[in-house]
Amino acid sequence: MQFALDLFKAADPKNPDKNYVISPLSPQILLAQLTEGCSDEARNEMIKGIMLNSGEAASLIRSLHETANKDDAMNKLDIASIFYFSDTANAVQEINNWVSQKTRGNIQEIVSEQNLSPDMSMLLLNAIYFKGTWRYKFNETNKRASFQIAQNNKMSVHMMKQTNRLRFGEINFGEYWDPDTGLRWVELPYEGDQLSMVLLLPKTRFELDKNLEQVTGAHLQDIFKVIKRDYNPNKIHLQLPKFTIKDSISLVEPLKKLGVKQIFESDTALNKLSKSPVKVGDVKQDSFLSVDEKGTTATAVSKITIIPLSLNAYEDIHFVCDEPFMVMIVDKTSEIPLFMGKIKQPLKATPENKKQG
Repeated sequence: MQFALDLFKAADPKNPDKNYVISPLSPQILLAQLTEGCSDEARNEMIKGIMLNSGEAASLIRSLHETANKDDAMNKLDIASIFYFSDTANAVQEINNWVSQKTRGNIQEIVSEQNLSPDMSMLLLNAIYFKGTWRYKFNETNKRASFQIAQNNKMSVHMMKQTNRLRFGEINFGEYWDPDTGLRWVELPYEGDQLSMVLLLPKTRFELDKNLEQVTGAHLQDIFKVIKRDYNPNKIHLQLPKFTIKDSISLVEPLKKLGVKQIFESDTALNKLSKSPVKVGDVKQDSFLSVDEKGTTATAVSKITIIPLSLNAYEDIHFVCDEPFMVMIVDKTSEIPLFMGKIKQPLKATPENKKQG
């Protein structure tokens, strides 16, 4: 949990106009599997940095597969990893074919002849594919709505709507509840109620980034405590724009910020993996996340107050995502975020949608 949040923050490009998505679990599992090939010093550094060892990673993968794939017709989660030594002439094609297969064609290229350095001795790849079906469906509509990217910057979007009893709460960063500081969140479960999407909005408009800086792993842990309860007290009037994100990022510098350095800098860090000196050239992640009416395809100490019942339990809550918001896809059983992202620009309403709306 804490590693997921730490990597999400460390890798955040902090671009006010760009969507951002990452699967913290993907590199965490990949690097945990690599620890067995590390020197003792590098292995200890890595486990401390990623907060997971190889045995725990294997157990986690089994648990995630069992949870997500109970009903193959509704939800599907695949996790696959590969350590690639770039010593063949067909490296680019082989790597991209593997990626395309594991992501069902949603990501077709992760390397090219230009960015695959001849000096790179090793490439770590991990693919997570998730396709989920909403437990509560959105109303299909082509009506347009306004989404405010910033105070004086608007765009027209395709807004989805539903009204249901959903788990809802608030996060405060002080000892007492503050109507203007913190975040509001709502949970959207997928079929089976084991996997969910959690949407987070700032209480004060356009202050998403400011509030996310104060979020800790303990905050996310307390959200999990609420969404695991079999209790949906509030009727939520939810409005959520359709969105699709494709993102590509190198995680080397973010991982270094979290203390994982030797595998990138030392020729002896992977001495149990190869007889000749090798080091990791890159840990790259390409991500794809798409949300519509049917579901989702994805490939400081402070006291928190989460208040699912602090408001009148029978009061209607209006949760309108018409400004930048955060999204998480989570496994409620393992209490693991699979994907985390910030939506700054959803899908723009097309001319066809305008005509119909």
